[in-house]
Amino acid sequence: MARATNSKLRTLSIMQMLQDETDEDHGLSMSAILARLSELDMTADRKTVYADFDVLREFGLAIGTAQRNPVEYYLERRDFSLDELMLMVDAVQSCRFITQTQADRISRNLRRLASDSQREKLERRVHVDARARGRNDAVLANVDAIHAALREKKKIGFTYWKVGLDGKPHAQHEGETYVVTPMRVTFSENRYYLTAFADKHQAVREYRVDRMRDLAVLPEKAHRCKEISAYEYQVRDSQFFGRFDGPVTTVTMRVDESLMPEVLDHFGAEGHVTPGQDGAANVSARVRVSPAFFGWIAGLNGHVSIEAPATLKEEYRSYLRKLIES
Repeated sequence: MARATNSKLRTLSIMQMLQDETDEDHGLSMSAILARLSELDMTADRKTVYADFDVLREFGLAIGTAQRNPVEYYLERRDFSLDELMLMVDAVQSCRFITQTQADRISRNLRRLASDSQREKLERRVHVDARARGRNDAVLANVDAIHAALREKKKIGFTYWKVGLDGKPHAQHEGETYVVTPMRVTFSENRYYLTAFADKHQAVREYRVDRMRDLAVLPEKAHRCKEISAYEYQVRDSQFFGRFDGPVTTVTMRVDESLMPEVLDHFGAEGHVTPGQDGAANVSARVRVSPAFFGWIAGLNGHVSIEAPATLKEEYRSYLRKLIES
């Protein structure tokens, strides 16, 4: 039994060596493998290592042979390529709805999927200009709990927090527990949002998941009513600016050439371009008109202006006058 156990441990140790120390550019020679096993007080020879290779190949590992001097063995195929791991690490580090502590922990776990030499290349962090990090470590746990409630058709309860004038988070309504029937979780504007039917208001409401605390799945069954069954989810497409809704209007904008990439990045194929004169063009698109849309136009520093309809042009002027007077 001891010999069989040692054989299994030796095979697993070789697998660990290949996973940690090898890739397409870095391999282990037979003498290096035997030396590593000797350091672990495991006796082996070339024949037993080759037999272990066969077991690991049968298990599904792609063990390649590099014709170097001496010959080296390496793991040919991994769950993720180095480029894919780099993409995931960069995405995690630039994600604003999780805390820096969570981002670092997830990145460390992703690095474990790489070889030792690849990990050095993954020891990097994408610079994100002045991006605020999330404050709530429980965001991902909240999302998991909400999905559990959706599967079990149960209500959830939570306290809802908002940052006050002192810059600190405060519980809304004196720490009242919000009781809702979850309907759908949406990821938008780099945040998670919950659409739910609120018991207190008897209406559909939307909540930011990062503002929820003490979230729990309740024993109460999910509410059923016509408001939920008839609710139409709005697709947050190029018509929207942030999470702000508003009347849908076809807007024609005069856009300077320098801002064409900015405008068309937002509207994509939905923006219809008509070439103009004096280094500008007209772009027409359907927009949900809101203060956020007017703020977007104002932030483009006069290089984009509303041309039509005339009523919207006047509404935008009123918006600017209110800003000046406030």
